[in-house]
Amino acid sequence: MTRQSNATTTLALCFGMTSLALLVGATESLAPNARTVAAVFPPWWSPADVIAAGARHGAVLSAGAAPGVVIVRGNGPGLAARLRRDGALLTLNPLAARGCGPDRSPPHG
Repeated sequence: MTRQSNATTTLALCFGMTSLALLVGATESLAPNARTVAAVFPPWWSPADVIAAGARHGAVLSAGAAPGVVIVRGNGPGLAARLRRDGALLTLNPLAARGCGPDRSPPHG
């Protein structure tokens, strides 16, 4: 291996480990009875399906930074668990999910 490929490999491993640490931190910082969560739905779901799934459990405040992410405010305990039962792959602290890109609020109407 060349010196450059070693540096590239080291950088990639560092990036991967940092990303994993941030993801774990975002999920661990979510209180069990959080009233507002970011829900990450499968990437093959349509935006309408993602928003509908979030809306079944509370008010969809906005779409997250990435496709398939919605910020939901619910009015009862167990919001994150209900969203996961309804198809969410992951539930996160909404501050962590919103920081990854531009806000894409759902259409009103």
